[in-house]
Amino acid sequence: MAAIAHAAFERSAWWATGFVIGAFAVWFLADLANRYSDLPFGHVRFTDRFSLWLMGVPVAPLLGWVAITYAALIAARRVAKATLLVAVFGATYLAAADVVVQSALQHFGYLHWTNPSPSLPGIPGIPAQNFVGCLLVGVVMLLLLDLLPTNPTRDGVPRLMFGWRYIGDFVGAAAVLDQPALAVFSAVIGGALAVPYGYLLFVDRV
Repeated sequence: MAAIAHAAFERSAWWATGFVIGAFAVWFLADLANRYSDLPFGHVRFTDRFSLWLMGVPVAPLLGWVAITYAALIAARRVAKATLLVAVFGATYLAAADVVVQSALQHFGYLHWTNPSPSLPGIPGIPAQNFVGCLLVGVVMLLLLDLLPTNPTRDGVPRLMFGWRYIGDFVGAAAVLDQPALAVFSAVIGGALAVPYGYLLFVDRV
């Protein structure tokens, strides 16, 4: 994965190891708890389209979230200095991205929500609980990950990942999933971090 390779080469192998263990463990434990209690995300069930599982949790989405979390952490650290603000900015971006991911996975038959009510406004099929749960899990995880050293370095890879993900989310929601409300939701909520981050990157170049 490009994110982990970048973290190892540009920061250190120890930094990358700590990040992967922390991010993967938090996402995995949250999904594992949800499998047996429907908390914190809600009553979601994965289909058998995933090939690799760990204790009843599909591994592929977890690996994807590790990469997205890396980009979110780097962006949030650029926008904010206080650990709590880093966690809130990063978690807001992750929660917005998660709504798009969940919508796409449900659309293509990888999961289904058996009780999506109350759903997010204008986004049928995705419960509001999922957004709130992801937001809370993201805050806890980023509070933990922000304990890693800052280590200023070349961050072209996570910047590209962040921008590609942010733009891809609302474009995909509108063009592929045909959900304009989801596209607006993704652009606005994810923009809470993307807009100031993009502005600061632009200022650095002028």
